[in-house]
Amino acid sequence: IARLAQEKQRAAERAKLQQRHLTLTKARNELEGLLAKRKTLETSHRQMNTRLSELRDERFRLRKEVADRLTHALAPTIRVSITQAGHRGGYEALLKEMLKGCGLQYHRLATRIVDSLSPEELSRIVRKGDAARLAEDGGIAMDQAQRIVTHLQGSDQIGKLETVDLEDEPLISLKDGADYKNSADLSTGQRCTVILPILLLDSERPLLIDQPEDNLDNRYVYECIVATVK
Repeated sequence: IARLAQEKQRAAERAKLQQRHLTLTKARNELEGLLAKRKTLETSHRQMNTRLSELRDERFRLRKEVADRLTHALAPTIRVSITQAGHRGGYEALLKEMLKGCGLQYHRLATRIVDSLSPEELSRIVRKGDAARLAEDGGIAMDQAQRIVTHLQGSDQIGKLETVDLEDEPLISLKDGADYKNSADLSTGQRCTVILPILLLDSERPLLIDQPEDNLDNRYVYECIVATVK
């Protein structure tokens, strides 16, 4: 009777183990399927990011062609240039939003990171959990870098970080003596002398200007506007 009871207990344990084995086997098969799917998605993800980078490079190339054409047409008085991904305002705003609740004074840290790392580089660092790399390249303390990486790893906006658009930054300059001055630093009248020649270049588009002589002297109106309209 004692042996029979032991056999029944062993049989029950065997049945339980067999059921557990079936459950684990099913889970392992599901895991293998998910890992294969993840690998496929990661490959697709890399290809799409590469394509996005190529499209941005092409966009910059087209814009640079326009800038070079304008510079050639308006030389030597006016120079137009463009810096690829020079405007990082959207990137910085997104990073600051993602860092809310991290327990740090993150505004200066975010600015420092944005100045040092591209969105793609930062996303790779976060995915790998490489706080040492963030500290070194971002110029921040190690404990701050670790907290930032940990916080961002828990964010659901890493995809947005990878695809945030860094706009190309145009710069229009006016020759003043031997140097060129940024149009943003010019007086209102000087800005007009920079913009009007660009607007008056040959174009298929109609142009309507209200009182273009405002802030301009008569000599410039005669030599630039009148001559161009003629």
